[in-house]
Amino acid sequence: MRRKSSQAAAGLFNGAAKAGKLTAKKQGGTDRMSHVAHELHEEFPEQAEAIHALKAGNAHFARIAEDYHTLNRAIHRMETNVEPADDATIEDLKRKRLALKDEIAGFLATV
Repeated sequence: MRRKSSQAAAGLFNGAAKAGKLTAKKQGGTDRMSHVAHELHEEFPEQAEAIHALKAGNAHFARIAEDYHTLNRAIHRMETNVEPADDATIEDLKRKRLALKDEIAGFLATV
């Protein structure tokens, strides 16, 4: 499976709507591990079981959770300059991530 570029990730979230937890970034001749912030289990730590159950039992929730994950990773790559992007692009993607997070929170509020 080919890795999506930041442009492809931005395109994915413009109209419609796996990596590991850590990514290596080369800096000054050494690899530096960078934590990916805003993962769902960190955003909703008390609801990890509910997230898992919803992913397994609700196709719409599973799709928006995957979209959130893909978008979050794209933002992380941009912010760490693995895939550089301009500030406007990053801010637009952050707004889209927040909208997905709000939708996920809505699902979790009903559990």
